[in-house]
Amino acid sequence: MKAISATPVSIQDLYRGKQYVIPPFQRPYTWDESVCAKLWEDLCDFYDKWSASEHVQDEKYFLGTIVVYPEKCNAPSGSDVTECLGVIDGQQRLTTLTLLLSAFAFHNKGYGRLNKIIRVTDSNDDPTSELRLLTKVLEDDYQALEKIVLASDQGKLVRERISKKDCSRLNNFIFFRDRINDWYAGHNVDADKLTRFIEMLLKNVVILPIHCDSIDDAFLIFEVVNNRGKPLAEADIFKSNILQELGSGAGGKLNAGQLSFLDLWKKWCDSGVEDFLFRALMRIKNGQAGNIDTTDVAIRDYFQKKHPEHFKDTEKLIVDLGKIYAISQWKRPSEINVLWTILEYYPNEAWKWPLYCYLYAYGSFDQSGSFSLDETHEVEFIKKCKTYVRYFFAKSLAGHGSLNNLKGTSYKECARIFNAQDARFAVEMTLTKDESDMLSVWLANLQKESCYRAGFKLGGGIVLLCSYLMHENSLALYSQFIDGGKVDIEHICPKVWSNVDGWTKEEHEELLNTIGNLIPLEKSINIQVSNNCFEKKKTGDSLNLRHIKPYSKSLSPEARELSKLPQNTWLPADVLNRSAKKAELLKAFFAV
Repeated sequence: MKAISATPVSIQDLYRGKQYVIPPFQRPYTWDESVCAKLWEDLCDFYDKWSASEHVQDEKYFLGTIVVYPEKCNAPSGSDVTECLGVIDGQQRLTTLTLLLSAFAFHNKGYGRLNKIIRVTDSNDDPTSELRLLTKVLEDDYQALEKIVLASDQGKLVRERISKKDCSRLNNFIFFRDRINDWYAGHNVDADKLTRFIEMLLKNVVILPIHCDSIDDAFLIFEVVNNRGKPLAEADIFKSNILQELGSGAGGKLNAGQLSFLDLWKKWCDSGVEDFLFRALMRIKNGQAGNIDTTDVAIRDYFQKKHPEHFKDTEKLIVDLGKIYAISQWKRPSEINVLWTILEYYPNEAWKWPLYCYLYAYGSFDQSGSFSLDETHEVEFIKKCKTYVRYFFAKSLAGHGSLNNLKGTSYKECARIFNAQDARFAVEMTLTKDESDMLSVWLANLQKESCYRAGFKLGGGIVLLCSYLMHENSLALYSQFIDGGKVDIEHICPKVWSNVDGWTKEEHEELLNTIGNLIPLEKSINIQVSNNCFEKKKTGDSLNLRHIKPYSKSLSPEARELSKLPQNTWLPADVLNRSAKKAELLKAFFAV
């Protein structure tokens, strides 16, 4: 890392001769009124102390840090801008500060210095329409800020000019404008006192810019100093790379390709998969190349250093990301949906990469962006899912389920899917004798084994797996149950002990979390039945749910099965019998 510099500067010096550029990979502006309210309250308190005594007029109010790096300058010719700085950390703070200064300009149109601080000046030292803060996150972001700043200069704000998309910036500007008006009226101040407040803001409020020599250094410093908020993800950087490769339109505006990509990006972000898309793509590319090296490379290093060629063919890159997104949104057939959900309980993603490779290699993608799998490959894919549940769950139950133990097999599977004839990628998903013995011991003790406990994520998957094995003739219903909302793990005998049905405390403690006492159930129904006894869960009596009967209302096949039992009691013997039945199913499934 090269040398960095950091010197506190006043607001007026922060902007003098500079333009700040928020790069495209940053997230949009998100600060709300509560943050602005705290800032305004602090500034008013500081002003009261500052104006009360000459002894404190040299004191400073620290507004925080920003992390910046040198950026290519595109300021208008003849302007006062001598330095352009990219903003890695501080865009929320700088945007809010611009809105605050604009609100003061709205109230004090005769104070020309404000416009020279928030707007670039020309060779005659007159403010231009170019702002000191330039955002490239979205073109609408800059236009929204520009509308507000220029309207405030005229002492008016035409709401019709500001779209609903701009509401966070507009709301915060209006908040500051109204608070200044309230302060002005409440303190019975004249124009001179308002000017003094502005002078205090410009001279005594300071920010610490941390200047870095490169964007990489800026990211490193950002991660050290940023202990609040949501850090930038790798996908945000890749978004910027793609936008840069797509070029730009006339006058530096976004071109059609960039706008189309941003529409896709918004859809990916709304689904929360933007980071995952690049991780999956890296595994697919490694599989295609036959790369089975288990020394993992950071995803940013993979795309930016080892394989920058992927970003050069931007059109193919976007198509590939779109395919992975389509797979992630696939309406999976019933049995695949159930098996996939079971695998989601696995504590790492070793199982997921070869499945994505298979779907990428053998699936179909139409022009609307939808994914499908033909009948032949669907049958093959179901077999593969079952194999992965069997192998990965067994490895974990045998004590060897860590990613380090599994990624060699996972990466070979990815390579074998794309290079089926290459003997180097032959994979045998079998257990060692010691692993088989450990699995057999676990199954033998299953009647009294705690399957659902803190830190044992796989336990939820085992509960769902047993339910799947018990109800393979009800897969459509089971899949509908999974798609219906949040799935909880329900304790048939409730977690809070009582002597209902004759349970002793010792029996309750021993059998509560065993597989025979656990079923998958909708979260909404699980909340309804709470810690009530089996009879109330089955019949709805005393729950004001008699006409509903919670277990029979559920789409969980196992809950419905319980609702049809003739008895209204749930005894320790019932738990042991159910555990034994599930243990036999698991033994057959794992073939031990």
